[in-house]
Amino acid sequence: MSTHSTRRTLITALSRSGVSIPVLKKITGHKNDRVLLRYVEVDPEQLSNAIALL
Repeated sequence: MSTHSTRRTLITALSRSGVSIPVLKKITGHKNDRVLLRYVEVDPEQLSNAIALL
């Protein structure tokens, strides 16, 4: 497993657990949202749940 894959897995898991973007940036050392968000994977269930909130 590569460093990139590990980082993506960690950031995605924390994001799905409700950890905020500012906290994720502190944990990972990213300076801006754009770079951090490259690592967050969104699955179809998350999209459906978000739309259901409307």
